[in-house]
Amino acid sequence: MKINKINYVSAVYFFFLFLVLYFITGIVQLIVEKMNPGTFGGFGLATPSFVTSVIYAPVVGGLLGGLFVLFAILLYNVVAKKFPFSFEVSVKK
Repeated sequence: MKINKINYVSAVYFFFLFLVLYFITGIVQLIVEKMNPGTFGGFGLATPSFVTSVIYAPVVGGLLGGLFVLFAILLYNVVAKKFPFSFEVSVKK
């Protein structure tokens, strides 16, 4: 099997993965702050608000994560063009 190019559409899956990951993290932050007010202030962090935790952070995290994956795919495709990667797969029954 020869892997010499990765499709850029696969970065869309990572965008949604990062979006969901940051959304869950934002929900957990809101729950922690609601259950124990001042938790983030005690660590010197800003108190999370609904807009930053549920809307802003997931969108920015998803975009940055998606751009990072696009850059990684671009880098891999450039390197794979010069140094192709191949391996053998055998299925034993």
